[in-house]
Amino acid sequence: LGLTLAGSTWSGVGMAGLTLGGGVGFRARRDGLLCDQLVSLRMVTAEGRVVTASATENPDLFWASRGGGGGQFGVVTDLAYQAAPRAFSHAIDVIVTVPPEEIGPLLYLWQLWSAGNPRHITTHLALFRYSPRSFFVHLTGQSDGDRTALREELRLLLRQSRPLPEDSVQSGSMAEILDQMHPPAAGLTPANFLSRSHMVGDLLPPEAIDALIVTLMAFPAESVKLVFEALGGAVSDIATTATAFVHRKASALIQMTGEIWDENTRSLRRTAMNAVSSVLAPYVTGGAYVNYPDPDLANWQSAYWGENRDRLRRIKTAWDPENLFRHAQSLG
Repeated sequence: LGLTLAGSTWSGVGMAGLTLGGGVGFRARRDGLLCDQLVSLRMVTAEGRVVTASATENPDLFWASRGGGGGQFGVVTDLAYQAAPRAFSHAIDVIVTVPPEEIGPLLYLWQLWSAGNPRHITTHLALFRYSPRSFFVHLTGQSDGDRTALREELRLLLRQSRPLPEDSVQSGSMAEILDQMHPPAAGLTPANFLSRSHMVGDLLPPEAIDALIVTLMAFPAESVKLVFEALGGAVSDIATTATAFVHRKASALIQMTGEIWDENTRSLRRTAMNAVSSVLAPYVTGGAYVNYPDPDLANWQSAYWGENRDRLRRIKTAWDPENLFRHAQSLG
């Protein structure tokens, strides 16, 4: 049909949870968040009623369901979206290793490049310390532009002297490139996966990036992984209070992750995350993404929802006064 949704960045996520938390994905700069394409939903309320929420029917519940987070207002049974027409695109998937002295300039250049990009390009830059003298860099994303020009831009961004491999940019319809954009998930759960996030307002200055790299170098290889996810574009077209997702003016989202396949590494990974967060604190907004939940986050209501927190609380009370739908970071 030549239609697509804003989508996600992981293959293992569900549409309801992704949408209710906002829905950051590889088409964010072009099409906005997945919740921006939501036009209505059906929900079973705490009273057992089945209600419809849209811009005209139960608009408060609809507002809360676009970034307010899942699991706290009711059970969503149906979602309806306004899909966007997209017939042909390019999936970006490039892996390089970079010496420590080059990773800082590369990250700063990625920020500048992302901020100045046409909206049809959204990329994510993942990095972690790979060895004493190298960083692993994984650039992923999607573009609707010219393939030849895109490959050359990526080569210059990653400071590669030779053309990138042909398979670093796969072209085709959305159905044809979907597998490259969303490889199988690794079976991660909260039991074996630490997660934390930060929102970047203005670009991180060189001194912040330098301090970040020094901190990463102080820990063993692979202690913590950082993924910088470009925002802006269509995400920022919508006012911060128009939906429950408040981080409309952020230039990027930083996800910090640590996979716990050996329980003995949990403490080290948490310590590394704390150290990186301390370094970033003066340069980020204080916001966090509810779909990357952090059980250690002390001020999580303000971090997730900012100025929208109080309105969300009122809606939660109105629709679930007995706090039937609750979890460790719900509003009740």
